[in-house]
Amino acid sequence: MGLVHQALLGYDNGHRLLASSCELPPSALAALVASSDTAVGSRRVLTGQPLADTQIYALCATWPAPEARRPGAVWAHALLVDMEALHTLSVWNLLESLDGVRGTTSPRIESYLQPRVLSPGNPPPAPAFHADDLFACAHAAFASRTRQAHVESSSAAEASAVNLWAALWPDLQRRFSFRTRTEARRAIPRDVDLYVVLDAPLKHPSTTQDTPWLTEWTQELRGAGHGPLMRWFDTFGPSEPPRPASVRALGRLWQVIDAVDADEAAERIVERYPEQNGARRLKSELFGGRSSWWRPSEGALLAAIMRSQGEAWDVEDLALESRLADAFARGDGLALVASLPDEVTPRVRDAMLSAAARQASPELLAAFEARNHDWAVQTLAQTRLGQDENTWRLLDDAAATRLLVDAGQQADSTVLAAALSVGRVDPVVGVAEGPAIGRALRMLDDETISDLARLPHVAALVDHARPADVIRFGSAGAPVTKSQRRTALRARRAEPDEAWLRQAVVALADDPSALRIVFGPLHRAITEDRLPHELWDVLGPATPEASDPARRLRLLLVRRARAERWPQQAVKEALNGAGPFAGQVLDDLDDDDPITKFFKRSLKRLKIL
Repeated sequence: MGLVHQALLGYDNGHRLLASSCELPPSALAALVASSDTAVGSRRVLTGQPLADTQIYALCATWPAPEARRPGAVWAHALLVDMEALHTLSVWNLLESLDGVRGTTSPRIESYLQPRVLSPGNPPPAPAFHADDLFACAHAAFASRTRQAHVESSSAAEASAVNLWAALWPDLQRRFSFRTRTEARRAIPRDVDLYVVLDAPLKHPSTTQDTPWLTEWTQELRGAGHGPLMRWFDTFGPSEPPRPASVRALGRLWQVIDAVDADEAAERIVERYPEQNGARRLKSELFGGRSSWWRPSEGALLAAIMRSQGEAWDVEDLALESRLADAFARGDGLALVASLPDEVTPRVRDAMLSAAARQASPELLAAFEARNHDWAVQTLAQTRLGQDENTWRLLDDAAATRLLVDAGQQADSTVLAAALSVGRVDPVVGVAEGPAIGRALRMLDDETISDLARLPHVAALVDHARPADVIRFGSAGAPVTKSQRRTALRARRAEPDEAWLRQAVVALADDPSALRIVFGPLHRAITEDRLPHELWDVLGPATPEASDPARRLRLLLVRRARAERWPQQAVKEALNGAGPFAGQVLDDLDDDDPITKFFKRSLKRLKIL
């Protein structure tokens, strides 16, 4: 059993309060008197409204008072419900407890001085009403600027209006104002949310793409239990501003939620809740990847967040970074990045790049470069992807050049080596300094050098190569100038490996001046049988006829030294490193030959004799 304060209003030299079980402030009383003094014809009408300067909601029935001296006088019975208790009461119990609804015509004033006892037991069933009537009322309140509905049956009008009022979440229910009246109005008072005209031909409101939710909602209201849309309102309505526009906004959002359209849902959310702290629960429930009832794919949720503009998303609350890292790890990130616009919001971008740093891959960096160059630069700076040759394999020359230019000091020798290992010669040569290129070439194996040697612009690399790498390029068939070869052979003379020997033979074939540099190591390699035999065929045409390759090389030395009048120092340079058999060069010299003394002195100083 429950008690509710009440008031009776009627004619006494004007429409006024006749009795009440509680005192009302003047402003609240004035509002109640004004709203209950209305034309009713032969019908009863209802008013529901919050009373100003109180925490009271008034549900009031007004009906004709034909026994009064003034024509058009009315009785009005108002239940004055504490707003905090409103949502705990059955609205149908309240409606049944209104005298006017039960047809009372001559109330006893004394009975209104005490609170009304609500009917005990289960609430009475809701009155019958037609779906079209309910839809017309819902459309007027939540989807129309007029706020006025026309309904043929007065009982259906009351049932529809009260049903809508009862379905609202508590905060909005306490502030929602409705009227059922016998006459239409051109202008509805601003504080009235729903105005229902009784006994009027039903006007079917036009439906639009924004109103399917109204149909679903009215169907659920006529059903036996709460449907998904009513649960949606109950869950997220309390966080909304308590006004009818919030019902419309949530209803429109429900349409795209029900259609599982993550992109459209994100756009609606950003439009309505542009602040990061706005509708946190709703955003988290829908886009936090934890919802048990709304299941777009994780990729669709992430893409919708990242494609939407504005700073509406709390990336920490949505765990965006870790979810993106998981997506990148699964390989789902490439399609996601490809679907993004060229720019995303700063918070989303930072979360994405942090996730990329945790789950970096060459494919992801290439996807960033294709979408937004700055994303690729930052990822390159935060990871070791620049040292992965697959990164540069996935980029074209133009993209590789842009990355190397903007990477700055991050493009160290290891990065350049990785780029060169897949043939990115032009980007490296175009942006890197010579010493850095030289250090990068030193890191490459012989097979990679051989691959580079076949590229069109390899000469630009040779220009920056260290001597050992010039020799390797030359051995691999790259175009090496005589000057580059001589310089490299001289610099590496003390370490004559096979590549050096091959270049020494090539030098002898087309550069006579190289003999002073290559004779010593080449002669020793021949006498120790370290010179690959296929090079003898190259060496043969460049040397005089003799019984063995070593003597042919010695004869060439003697003839060149004599013909070119080599000084002592030149002879010594040539013989240096020639090995113990170098002294046999004297067998091909006459004692009276002027150059013989230079050879003897050099051999002695080199401790070969």
